Amino acid sequence: MAIDRGYITLAEFKLYKSSTSTGTTYDSLIEDLIEAASRYIDSQTYRFFYSSTGQTVYYTPEMHDMLIVDDIYSITTLKTDEDGDGTFENTWTTGATGDFWLMPFNAGAFGNSGAFSYKWIDINPEGDYSFPTVPKSVQIIGDFGWSGVPQDIKQACYEITNASYGRRSGQNMTSVAEVTAAGIVLTPEDIPQSARKIINAYRRIL
Repeated sequence: MAIDRGYITLAEFKLYKSSTSTGTTYDSLIEDLIEAASRYIDSQTYRFFYSSTGQTVYYTPEMHDMLIVDDIYSITTLKTDEDGDGTFENTWTTGATGDFWLMPFNAGAFGNSGAFSYKWIDINPEGDYSFPTVPKSVQIIGDFGWSGVPQDIKQACYEITNASYGRRSGQNMTSVAEVTAAGIVLTPEDIPQSARKIINAYRRIL
């Protein structure tokens, strides 16, 4: 099977294992493990690190001047419904001098090989609008998730995949990997301490 939204590729994992083998016997298993590790990271951080483009998402603001959003790296349109009638009558202008700013300002400037996301939106005090604090009053169409996979998240995926791959044959483990009808089952033995630290650093506070 092909890996769906995995944080590393099959070829990258084989390179990580320093494998020069061209054999494909275990490729399907490795792909399952990579996908399972990626989704485990999502479930533990309460966020995802792949790119989900062109999504339409709705929010209910708690403040007039700031809106907490899911990880996002690009906004195509932002509209607001002032009176809660379901019509988004105000279309905010984008860009550096637009009606809002994606925050933090320097999200894409440092580290992680260019991978970044924004976490909240501030209004531009010189703009035309503020956030109406009524239910489902903000509509955003944009690219959610991260612009790329952070390097340390990839490292965590390598380590979890490697640990669960080794467990399948009992290498330095206390149990044998399970493959059920629901797919790969990850256990605490599959999560190295270094991977846990990386995951904890990215855990989103809900």
